[in-house]
Amino acid sequence: MAQSGGCQGSTHFNDFDFWLGDWDVTDNSSGQVAGFNSMSKQLNNCLVTEDWSGASDTTGKSINYFKPLRDEWRQVWVAPRYVINVHGGLVDGAMVLTGSIDYFNATTYDSRGSWTPSADGSVRPFFEQYDPDEKTWRVWFDGR
Repeated sequence: MAQSGGCQGSTHFNDFDFWLGDWDVTDNSSGQVAGFNSMSKQLNNCLVTEDWSGASDTTGKSINYFKPLRDEWRQVWVAPRYVINVHGGLVDGAMVLTGSIDYFNATTYDSRGSWTPSADGSVRPFFEQYDPDEKTWRVWFDGR
């Protein structure tokens, strides 16, 4: 049976549009170029894809989509050493997603991230990983 509406039917499918484009990413802690990110919309507004090329030969890809039945965004990020699965939505204009990071050495940690648009058109990606030994959140990446 064909479904109507698709991904054009809700403004939530556009919540992450501020992240679309090609970005030179700087690490805020060092001021150095961290890499290059290319974000694009695909599948008739249903999917935001990410292609990451890091300055130190790191790579990664993510798919990001809005799940109407749960009223939330989902991201699955895959890199050569880990997978991140997070979900959430807009909070005060920033995309805030929480979940887990699963390293291929069989360790899993809580993970959270935010993507905050700035007035100058840039976006601040800020990610943290929970340290269960120290019982605290540690900055995983802070960029612009």
